[in-house]
Amino acid sequence: MTTRLIEERREEFTPGTNFDAWAFTIARFQAMAYRKNTTRQRARRVLSDDALDRVEAKFTEMSDRATDMRDALRTCLQKLSPEQRHILDARYAHDDTVKVAAEQLNRPVKSMYKALYRIRKMLMDCVRQQEAVQA
Repeated sequence: MTTRLIEERREEFTPGTNFDAWAFTIARFQAMAYRKNTTRQRARRVLSDDALDRVEAKFTEMSDRATDMRDALRTCLQKLSPEQRHILDARYAHDDTVKVAAEQLNRPVKSMYKALYRIRKMLMDCVRQQEAVQA
């Protein structure tokens, strides 16, 4: 139900702002409305305000970390060679399979898997280094 509500209210989202926080706010209000109705109907609470606050704090923390990781990934992607970017684009730009990407680049499929593995590992190591620097 929340996904449908978010879809219905997507025009209210301001591009460039934190989508996760916006979506969580909608979900939180839905949970509060549900709890209010449930409280009236059954005279008991599903989640306390304190529990909702803890969930919101954890979500915010996770959202902030995801934002930091996306920023680190952007930095790391800029460090790739043009050939490495070309390989990633062939695989992910149109969400093609590795086989299709290999055919587009005229490479053996096994070679494509190996190249993608190396690039992903390089990106993962770079993101971890970026996070360590920021900490």
